[in-house]
Amino acid sequence: MAAFISGTPFEYIIVALAVASSSVTITRSSVFKPLRDKFDWKLLHCPYCLSHWIAAPFAWMFGIVGVFAVIGLSTIFSLPILEKFDATGT
Repeated sequence: MAAFISGTPFEYIIVALAVASSSVTITRSSVFKPLRDKFDWKLLHCPYCLSHWIAAPFAWMFGIVGVFAVIGLSTIFSLPILEKFDATGT
């Protein structure tokens, strides 16, 4: 059972921060605006939706429970990032 749920809480937090910042950057940044305009998918406009796909490769590292932990933490971490993006208008 220990092999199924691997990873320390610190590793979950670091990966969740990476997932949150990546998903917010892709969905809100002006750098990825041409990509979002070219492919008008809901996935590219929703940080929560995109975080599932960004976190999916971590299933191999942390197991399925770890993926849900990373997605949950990344959602929590993305809220302040989104507030900052909305406040600056970028």
